[in-house]
Amino acid sequence: RWVNTKGFVELFNGKPLRLFGTFQDIDAEKKKSIQLEQFSYQVSTYFNSTSESICLLDKNYLITGYNKVFEETILKIYNKVVKVGDNFFDYSPKHSLNDFIENFQKALKGDIIQVEREIHFEKFSSWWSVKYIPIKPNNKEIIGIAFSSIDITEQKKKEFEILESRNIIEANLNELNHQKFALDQHAIVDVTDASGEIIYVNDKLCELTGYSRKELIGSNHRLIKSGIHPQSFYDDMYKTIYEGNVWMGEVCNKTKAGDNIWLSTTIVPYLDPNENFIKQFICIRTDITAKKNEEQQLRLLESVITNANDAVIISEAEPLDIIGPKIVYVNEAFTRCTGYTKDDVLGKTPRILQGPLTNRKELDRLKESLKKWQPCEIEIINYKKNGEPFWVNISVVPIADENGWFTHWISIQRDITKRKEDEEERQLLIEELSISLKELKQFTYITSHNMRAPITNLLGIFSVLDTSQITDEFTLKLIEGIRTSTNNLNETLNDLIKILIIKENINLTVQELRFKEVLEKVKLSINDIIETSDAKINYNFEEAEYVNFNKSYLDSIFLNLITNSIRYADPERKIIIDIKSRITRKGNFQLLFSDNGLGMDMQKVGDEIFGLYKVFHKHPDSKGMGLYLVHSQVTALGGTITVDSKVGVGTTFTITF
Repeated sequence: RWVNTKGFVELFNGKPLRLFGTFQDIDAEKKKSIQLEQFSYQVSTYFNSTSESICLLDKNYLITGYNKVFEETILKIYNKVVKVGDNFFDYSPKHSLNDFIENFQKALKGDIIQVEREIHFEKFSSWWSVKYIPIKPNNKEIIGIAFSSIDITEQKKKEFEILESRNIIEANLNELNHQKFALDQHAIVDVTDASGEIIYVNDKLCELTGYSRKELIGSNHRLIKSGIHPQSFYDDMYKTIYEGNVWMGEVCNKTKAGDNIWLSTTIVPYLDPNENFIKQFICIRTDITAKKNEEQQLRLLESVITNANDAVIISEAEPLDIIGPKIVYVNEAFTRCTGYTKDDVLGKTPRILQGPLTNRKELDRLKESLKKWQPCEIEIINYKKNGEPFWVNISVVPIADENGWFTHWISIQRDITKRKEDEEERQLLIEELSISLKELKQFTYITSHNMRAPITNLLGIFSVLDTSQITDEFTLKLIEGIRTSTNNLNETLNDLIKILIIKENINLTVQELRFKEVLEKVKLSINDIIETSDAKINYNFEEAEYVNFNKSYLDSIFLNLITNSIRYADPERKIIIDIKSRITRKGNFQLLFSDNGLGMDMQKVGDEIFGLYKVFHKHPDSKGMGLYLVHSQVTALGGTITVDSKVGVGTTFTITF
């Protein structure tokens, strides 16, 4: 324990006579201080090692603290050295001050505010992800704001690049598919006037929408309007056609059943023989619903493949001989993983990734699966463009066309180098630990064996030592002290041997044991203790009458838990011990020991409840050995033990076999 000690020496004729001293228990305060120092160190370490720029502000926008990243950021942007007490406004662009103040005030009300925005500085602009975090010491009043920010410019650039690439791909797909479906599908024609009233429809439009000709003719064109497009879409359309121009586009319409259908639509102004526009329009439509669904699916697949973290390789299905199939596609993750660009690998075989350490047996297993057109998964060493080896998990799947003919292989490859290194390191640690454990066991056996003989000799000497002839009180006191220490050492050695026996007995004898028979045997062995304490023991073993367990261990568990309940009984109440068994939903056997004793504060006791020599109540017989033995005996056979306790209520131990 931590103590605060003070003392002084009393002198007599200039020589020390005696020492006066005081010892004050400061254990709790000292441990809190140590915990606070550790916590402070952890917070400080994070504060100064995180990649985020962090600045602490009071309610008046004055800087009260900052980390190294913030200091370097300010130096880079403004060429200034930031100081505690500076006003944050000095380091914020003028155009963003209003937003900053608004978010700052919101955070002062208790909310964590997070925004992403582009900030313009004098010489450059960049994107930042910013957090305003309220500072509430001990959950009291908010005293300021932690302003956290991180530069996400590169991330935003990638997002914009992906979006731009996707738009280009979509435009090309739309153009190609529009031409294809225009040739494949029959035209759907209707004629409307300037008010949007339908004058004529053909059978194809009726078939597509589910409306009859009678329902459509005379109705407003909005009858088949889906509501998906914004009003601006229709405003542009009407402006074009009312000016007598042809309008072309893709329109989502609605069937009578309420389903959405996509139609490639051309609206042509109707002209009289003199080519005068008479405000009637011929609408020629083509059903492109299937195409739109395919495009959507294609976009989803494209997004998954393009943005996947795993490397994706698509190769031709054949040949599978020495030349190998040619690569027709790789995603960006492949380049990041291997260093090879698309130009480096397109038209080549995936075998360019293999090298001296690549496992031939795994490759042969893959080849056999490919011959049978079966999926396969392997783990091998591949090589990057710079010659660096790395572990990779490869999953290969064949792809067939609509006729069932296999045309390509899709290979998904994941870098598992870190996992393999961790496995190798873990194996080395296990081997080192096994050696250390073996040496420790050997040391323990030697120590316990070598200590047994001298302790036995000492106990033998004390058993025949006659102290009646010794008159010197100091000598008698000294002998008694040695006797007590020897007995304590002997008990500790016995406890150690018990623990070693439990830890060493891997192949314990297990048999069917009836709880009632074990209880009766233990009650008989401690009958005097039970009668003296007037303890009442209730039991109910009807749900589970027996368990397969080690006999001596189960006797010891019953003995320790019952005597504990008696030892730590509440002097104000009659001792009541309830023991029952049950079967859980998962089929495990459980044994519950409950008492109405003193109980324990589990928040203070915590995980130390089953610790060796841990004592939580003052009692002359307390050693802190019983619960440690119970826990060791239960876990030695794969079981678990938990405890639920409240001060002044009692304690329940639950053993799951």
